[in-house]
Amino acid sequence: MWRELNENGSWKGEIYNRRKNGEVYPGILSIAVIKDDENSVCNYMAHFFDISEIKEAQSQVEYQAHHDFLTKLPNRILLQEHLKQAFRVSKRANLHSVFMYIDLDRFKQINDNYGHDAGDRVLVEIAQRMRDLLREGDMVARIGGDEFAVIAPDLDVDESSAANKALFLAEKILTAVTEPVRFESYSFEVTASIGIKLFPNHVKDELDVIEHADIAMYQAKKMGRNQITFYNHDLDIASRQFATLENELVEAIKKDEFMLYYQPTVCANTERIIGAEALLRWKHPTKGVLAPSEFIGVLEKTSLMHEVCPYVLRSACMQIEAWLRAKRIDRNFRLAINISAHCFRHKDFVKRVESILDEFSFNHAMLEFELVESVLIEDMDDTVEKIKALQKRNISFLIDDFGTGYTSMRYLQQLPVDGVKIDRAILSNVNNKVNQEIIKITIDLANTFNLEVIAEGVESSTALKYLRDLNCHFYQGYSFSRPVKHESFISLFQENNKTHKRSKKSKESKRKKKNYTSSR
Repeated sequence: MWRELNENGSWKGEIYNRRKNGEVYPGILSIAVIKDDENSVCNYMAHFFDISEIKEAQSQVEYQAHHDFLTKLPNRILLQEHLKQAFRVSKRANLHSVFMYIDLDRFKQINDNYGHDAGDRVLVEIAQRMRDLLREGDMVARIGGDEFAVIAPDLDVDESSAANKALFLAEKILTAVTEPVRFESYSFEVTASIGIKLFPNHVKDELDVIEHADIAMYQAKKMGRNQITFYNHDLDIASRQFATLENELVEAIKKDEFMLYYQPTVCANTERIIGAEALLRWKHPTKGVLAPSEFIGVLEKTSLMHEVCPYVLRSACMQIEAWLRAKRIDRNFRLAINISAHCFRHKDFVKRVESILDEFSFNHAMLEFELVESVLIEDMDDTVEKIKALQKRNISFLIDDFGTGYTSMRYLQQLPVDGVKIDRAILSNVNNKVNQEIIKITIDLANTFNLEVIAEGVESSTALKYLRDLNCHFYQGYSFSRPVKHESFISLFQENNKTHKRSKKSKESKRKKKNYTSSR
């Protein structure tokens, strides 16, 4: 500090101070040198700024980056970090460990028939039961809606003994899961399908471990559910299904079977539609319209995503231009597009985007690109360079699923993004006080950096009211509209626009009448 003061005349850094009650708290201290007429140091000027609330907010956001909001279990990110370390240690120590992929059978029926509160209660209870069964050093994580994973490292030197111990643990988990879960006057009996993969033998890394356990889990489901299956080299049913779906997707690209649906983006205060998010759908020849969850995994694991991404951008641009020509929208309309990690990380991403943009004449400020947090921080220099290059074309960038990944204050300071989208998982139980605090912190943090805030998955008036109270700017969700075809969306948009114009005229008329009466 003193060297920097002597050399540069100022110093700024983070320090810890102590309050009168003895509490230690962090702050930013800035010190400047004051010199007299003879250029000699005569005094110092210091400014101290308390950052304890910001640190606390950052701490909570970073905790949420690695933990599931509902069950408080580690999430997929932390699980993969732990598995990577366990894989390395097991290989070095010549010990066999186990990874289990656990999927609750027909869990969706509970949500559909009894509501999400009942489903959440089941998930929390089952998560706690699994946690209670594990040794110190083992890990159970929630990696999806009704999907869990378990890592039990260092089971045995002998592979056969390790397999027996893994089976014993899996049976205990299955027994614990099938115990009834009581919620209000209901009693739910849940079963699970468990896929097991021993490691580190016969795999090259932790990603193979997850994939093999996933294949084994799907085989357990095919065997009738409530089953336990070990992965083996002959277990290639899932692989064949993957290959079949990949071939169907190749044909879908050739036959132009993809289409875009549009979900309105709505001003939280006025209920006016200000734009939309373009969402990919597959018009399957036999299965009907499929959501991305049915096929996006195959696209991302193959080179096909590089063909689909340009389609989405070009189709969105064509739709904007068509709506503008027909005078259905004005130039303030904004259309958000999800950008795949594979596409964004391609060395020619910017060139490819610019090549498509050059085909259209509308102002590119009407476009917003959404990227998930993990993609943005993977290679910070590359990310910043690409974002700034496309911001020169007036494109805005949003952090998608904000609050469920890595983002902290440090990253927000570095990333030249324009806004954040609060993930729907955070809004899944807005009545929960912890969730409310997380939402508040997320909005406050975004506002600190002057970022636009959009909430995803708003499905109730309670959630919307809470967001309004916190000054959330915009929202999307089923409470206003599901994703719909372009014809339905533009009808909804125009009707919404007319409603607001009539409301505005009515208010102006009342104001003129009031002014006339006052002047008499």
